[in-house]
Amino acid sequence: MADYYKDGYLEAVLFLFVKGRKILIEHRPNRDSEEIFIPNGRIDSKDTKNCRDYSYEAMRREISEEFSNKVIIKKYASLGQFIVENLKIRFYGFLITEWLGDLPDYTIENGKRFARLEWIQIHEYKERLKLPSAIFFIEQAIKTLNGKT
Repeated sequence: MADYYKDGYLEAVLFLFVKGRKILIEHRPNRDSEEIFIPNGRIDSKDTKNCRDYSYEAMRREISEEFSNKVIIKKYASLGQFIVENLKIRFYGFLITEWLGDLPDYTIENGKRFARLEWIQIHEYKERLKLPSAIFFIEQAIKTLNGKT
């Protein structure tokens, strides 16, 4: 699978699962420690071949891959875009509020257990997540959930 670039930016999707007042985060291994992210993944060039919105296609594919085909999205909303200029990445964010299946305790990468998943209270996001992209999308999600978009 080939990564997809548009206008010089690697394109990726971020999927923010919300259950009540909790959000799903992932603890990715990083050498001697771990980093905390909102689950995300790269858009592949094959995602652009469909007549539907390719960012939506990538989101569905990434969720299927990372959650071992155990989760089907029923209700979602777009949270817009965020560009990480120094890394040349454009993220498309999605708020996932309804799904079928049980979310696992960890994600899968290349067929192996990868990142531990955890539900946290949404109001803890600034204490737990540091990346500007994560903060932006959580704040967009809060606005959407409160009907202010």
